[in-house]
This record gives sequence, C-alpha cells and structure tokens, in this order.
Amino acid sequence: MTECLISIVLRPLVPVRSCFFPGCLYIHDLALIGGALYANTVGENVVVRLDDDGCSHRVWWPLLRVVLSK
Repeated sequence: MTECLISIVLRPLVPVRSCFFPGCLYIHDLALIGGALYANTVGENVVVRLDDDGCSHRVWWPLLRVVLSK
C-alpha cells in the first residue's frame, strides 16, 4: 500500500491524450471508477461514461419531481 502511494506522489498527473465529445455535455468533473472514465455533465444534468471511441453514455440522472401548485 505504501509503495503505491509513493508511486502516485512521485508521478505527476498530466494528460496523455485528449478527446473531443461533441454536443452540450459541458464537463465539470471527471472520475476514474473501475477502469472506466465518468464525467459530471452540467449541460445535460447527468453523469456519463466516456468511452475511448468518443461516445458518451448516460449512466445516472436525478429524479425529476413535478410539483403542481393548487
């Protein structure tokens, strides 16, 4: 465990590639979970999985509550 932490500290976080995702995703945050890359997309108010081929797939979105006034 300590060796892993040391290797992470000694290795700078730099981008090694980039990809263009067309549309209105407007990505804010990224998370690498179980080997897959996920993003918080403010433009669509969802969390998407970003694939290596440039595709994005919606994996989570908030429940929409409709409140009707009387």
